[in-house]
Amino acid sequence: MRLIKTSKIFKLSFAAFFLGMCVTFAQTTEENQLSLNSNHKVKTFSIGLKAGAPNIAGGGLEIVLPFFDHHFSLYGDLSKFNLELDDTSADLSYNEFGFNYYFNTKGKGLYLGAGFGKFDSTLVVSNIEMEGDRTGQGSVDLLINTTNLKLGLKTGGTFYFRVELGYGLGEVPSELMINASTSDGYNETVVEKVPNIPGISNSGILVGNIGFGISF
Repeated sequence: MRLIKTSKIFKLSFAAFFLGMCVTFAQTTEENQLSLNSNHKVKTFSIGLKAGAPNIAGGGLEIVLPFFDHHFSLYGDLSKFNLELDDTSADLSYNEFGFNYYFNTKGKGLYLGAGFGKFDSTLVVSNIEMEGDRTGQGSVDLLINTTNLKLGLKTGGTFYFRVELGYGLGEVPSELMINASTSDGYNETVVEKVPNIPGISNSGILVGNIGFGISF
C-alpha cells in the first residue's frame, strides 16, 4: 500500500512539475514574442519633402502595406512650382505614383521602386524672333509621361531620411512648336529645338532625389 501511495504521489508530483514547466514555457514564449513584435514594429505611414529631379521640390507620402510581410509600400509624390529663366517662364507640375519593394520586413532600408511619372508644363516665351524681323510672344504645353525604375535607401525611426536614384523611361520631344503672336495680331508657329539639359535625353529622364520627413 505504501508503495502504491508513494507511486501515486510521485506521479502527481511529476505531473504538477510538468504542468508548471509548460505554463512557464508558454508565458516565456508569449513575453518573448511580445518583445520581438515591439522591436520589429513597422512604421506604416510616412510623410515628408523631396528635392531633386525631375520633381525639383515637393511633398511625398508612403504607406507600408500589411500584406506580404511588410515588403511592399505605396507612394505618391507631388510638386508644383514656377520657374523664370531669361525670356522664358514656366508653370511646372510633377506627380508620381507607384510602389516600393523593401528587401527586409521593417518598411525601411534598401528598396526597389517602380512608378508612373507625369511632368506637365506650360512655357511662355518672350522676344521670339519671327518672320519679317518681327518679335513676338508665344506659349507651348509640354507633357512628358515616364515609367520610373529606381533604387532607394530609407532610414528608420520617427524622423527618416531617404535617397533615390533611377531612370524614367519615356518620349521626350526634341522640338517645341510654339504658337507665337505679335502685338499687331500677326500669328506664327515657331519651331524651337529643346536645349541640351543634363540628365534628359529623347528616351527619358534621370531620376534622383533626396527626402526627409516623419514616420508613424
